[in-house]
Amino acid sequence: MRDLRKDRAHLYELVIEEKTYLCHLTRMKSPERGWVAVLNDVTSLKELERLQHQMIELTTHQLKNPLQGAMLHLDELEDLGSGRLTPAMQDDIQMVRDQLQRMHHLIRSTLNLERLMNRDALNLEQVDFVQVARGVADDFIALAQGKGLTLSFEAGVDSALVLGDVQQLREAVVCLLDNAVKYTPNAGCVNVVVEQEKQVVLLQVGDTGVASRWKCKARYLTATFGRSNLARSILAALGWG
Repeated sequence: MRDLRKDRAHLYELVIEEKTYLCHLTRMKSPERGWVAVLNDVTSLKELERLQHQMIELTTHQLKNPLQGAMLHLDELEDLGSGRLTPAMQDDIQMVRDQLQRMHHLIRSTLNLERLMNRDALNLEQVDFVQVARGVADDFIALAQGKGLTLSFEAGVDSALVLGDVQQLREAVVCLLDNAVKYTPNAGCVNVVVEQEKQVVLLQVGDTGVASRWKCKARYLTATFGRSNLARSILAALGWG
């Protein structure tokens, strides 16, 4: 109710007998002191929103099956043609694989976006962001070493608690590190840094590749931390911001 005390107005959803209303409550000064509540029936809009979420999830899940099949057949084609494929053929296969992986990333990002927009699907809890980032960095060490890259991790604090969904936060860090490792030339460097500046936890992924710096900010845990702020932070890291 902070907005009620500060702005003398409050907007919230109210469910009465299976109908959803958008209630706008505000204080009235004249001609008489009191309160005014305005109810707007948004039941049909909520139903349309539910159908939209359902359609997006159904479409993305249905797209994953043929995509996985195409990637499987591409691998089989490459195995059968081992030793007989010309360099031009190998380049074509790699180009097709890159496009399929790009489509897979787009589908995964769409599903993540849908989950973030559906607030009830977020499992909000206290998360040690230093631990999350360190765990993801450890998972990428083998991949980085395979490219001859040097991957380092630094933390300015021992722990940094944030309010968030641990799986979505981990996915955000994975996206940043995946881009850094993928586009950094061989023998390059990737540096992951987690710092805390007052009530802000800052993740920095620096590299010597095309994308020189990516940043993702997540609000430090407070009693009034808003889900929308958290969603925007994760979306920015996923490339939707």
